[in-house]
Amino acid sequence: MTFRKHDTLPAWQFGRKDEKGFPLRAAGAELNWFNDVPPPSIGTEIESIVNGIFPAVVDGYFEEEGYLGLRCHFTEEVKVFGRTIAAGSECHLFGPEFRMKETP
Repeated sequence: MTFRKHDTLPAWQFGRKDEKGFPLRAAGAELNWFNDVPPPSIGTEIESIVNGIFPAVVDGYFEEEGYLGLRCHFTEEVKVFGRTIAAGSECHLFGPEFRMKETP
């Protein structure tokens, strides 16, 4: 397994899917990104949509097995599955696991 943190946005491409809708691995040096929008910039407020909706801020990026993800921290305390995760805790999200923060 390859895992690497990045403090700047590495080379990436919008990911492609096979005929059954499964992600294909990146061909070449660019990392696959799966979302309808490009990866957000560092400092952007987003919402994690894994097991609920939780506010977070992008701190950087990571790659794992040819896929690009976001390194973030939660801006509020998160309660999920009977656990409490402190505000400021780091989280890692792939493209389908977040959305841009909705503005009121």
